[in-house]
Amino acid sequence: QISEADTTEDQSGASFDRSTEGWRALSRVAALCNRAEFKTGQENMALLKRDVNGDASEAALLKCCELTMGNVMEYRERYK
Repeated sequence: QISEADTTEDQSGASFDRSTEGWRALSRVAALCNRAEFKTGQENMALLKRDVNGDASEAALLKCCELTMGNVMEYRERYK
């Protein structure tokens, strides 16, 4: 399934069905098979503006997962 991505800074654009089996599998892989982490001390900064330790692709996946799933670090701890 092809979905339109929301690229607005405040995430006010297009939305998609996050309950599909394909999205659940993709987001799980993107969150768990990713070495990127947010740099510390940026908790009060807008998510998309935070600096990340990791390459650009993994940073983008981390931010996407954080926006759609919530706290990725907690998710990783749960499935460690």
